Amino acid sequence: MFKKDQMLEKSEIAKIKQNDQAEARRYVVWGVITVLINISIFYALAHTLKVEYQLSNFIAWFISVQCSFWFEKVLVFKHESKHVMTDMTKFYGTRIFTFGKLQV
Repeated sequence: MFKKDQMLEKSEIAKIKQNDQAEARRYVVWGVITVLINISIFYALAHTLKVEYQLSNFIAWFISVQCSFWFEKVLVFKHESKHVMTDMTKFYGTRIFTFGKLQV
């Protein structure tokens, strides 16, 4: 089946699992922070500044998705790319697509 040199050593597997767990923890922490950013901005705009609630919601969504993009790119997955705008377009595209799917 597998040759010895193709198989991962137990220590390598343990290191991968440990990295995955750390990444999952960072994803949850920064996800919660993103939600708090969204709620805070919405509250500040809609309740404190009396901006119309739909506009407040859009602005809060846009800013929180932007924060989420950078948190995930830099702090969670530590992804380096020379195509940041392409990555960002795909990121926003998936958010818009899933929003659309939820509305159906």
